[in-house]
Amino acid sequence: MTTILHERPADAGQYALWAEATIDPSISGGGYFVATFHGAVDAHHLEAAARAVLHRHEPLRSVLRLVDGQLRQCVLPAEEACDFEHGDLPCEDGAERAAVRAWRERPEQHRHWDLATEAPIRFRLLRHAPDRCSVVFEAHHAGFDGRSKFLVARDFSACLGDLRAGRAVRPTPLAAPDTPVAPREVTEEAIEFWRTAVDRAEPMALPEGGRLGQRTVTASPTIELDPSAVAALRTKAQALEVSTFTMLMAALTRQLAVYGNTESLLALASDVSDEHTGHVAGLQINVVPVALETARSASTEQSVATARRALTQLARNRRVPFVDLVAGVPGKPLARLSTELGLSFPRPPAGLDLDVPGLRSAWDFFTPNTNAALARTLQIRADWPRCRVRLDYRQDLMGAAEAEQLLADFRTAVSDLAADRTTSSVAPA
Repeated sequence: MTTILHERPADAGQYALWAEATIDPSISGGGYFVATFHGAVDAHHLEAAARAVLHRHEPLRSVLRLVDGQLRQCVLPAEEACDFEHGDLPCEDGAERAAVRAWRERPEQHRHWDLATEAPIRFRLLRHAPDRCSVVFEAHHAGFDGRSKFLVARDFSACLGDLRAGRAVRPTPLAAPDTPVAPREVTEEAIEFWRTAVDRAEPMALPEGGRLGQRTVTASPTIELDPSAVAALRTKAQALEVSTFTMLMAALTRQLAVYGNTESLLALASDVSDEHTGHVAGLQINVVPVALETARSASTEQSVATARRALTQLARNRRVPFVDLVAGVPGKPLARLSTELGLSFPRPPAGLDLDVPGLRSAWDFFTPNTNAALARTLQIRADWPRCRVRLDYRQDLMGAAEAEQLLADFRTAVSDLAADRTTSSVAPA
């Protein structure tokens, strides 16, 4: 028997992910990130740090259960919620990241997540050698978002450092907060906009392939954009007083135009946390659709203006719950049209301290993700001027060749924009 400390109604985002996992257990709905430590470290300290993180963040030690017909988030004690397993994964020094990724691809690691009995995070300690190990943090999006990985990494590192120094670790529990939402008038305004805009939208034209019936999500190999092109974009961004992300989005609009899209919908993953909720790990992310009018031939300024208009929509509507938006727009299936292609660009918080005295640690946050909320997600990670991209995609819509083509075309579109070409050299899909 599990001990339920208290419970609360699940929010709409949790309900959607729970329903998806219940209807189709083949969709794992999660991802993972990894910390690799060089130096002697006590496994008991690692497990104690994991329990401390769970104790601090209530959403990470919660399960989702139907109670009298209502989905409830039930909070468990950290000791009962903690799933911490040990194993050996020998590898050469420097090969830890590749070894962990290969281990994750093994069929036995593709386990169904029972959200009624399992908390949304698991810990796996993999020993590579006496003085090297990795901790794999497996997470399900029903209780975990991209922002949360940085909070967990920070708190885990701090707790591990205290334990190694012999200090007591007694983290103050943080209750699951209410997710910030937009004012009513903003939600009504967004619904009214999409009632008109959705009638003009058509299914997005993208490279097609895939295997019928294979709805699981997989990830393409990661590629790196040309650093000189990214550096040039950053210079242009400064001159135009926009962000580098705006420039990357402008390049994407050109690519979509070449594929034959003139009026299309793009989904952006938006962090909706605020100063009151941002310190709590959990689910505080929203899918925000934006409308794009694209042209194959456009100046740099025109492409940037298109991206800026879309990001203005994002800023205005980022806290309008996607489920409310979909429910308020009858007619064409907004949910499907607006989730064909998404863009995700999480950034670690400023001043993120992951140092553990006496250990050399390396964190891998850019790892495969199997969340099926979006049919395809262009994942962008930056350490300027280095910029890496990956495509997560549903395998019934796209195959490996088509995913790699889309990424190669994006790299070309970025280089075109950096060179001020008005006509894209991307080939039609």
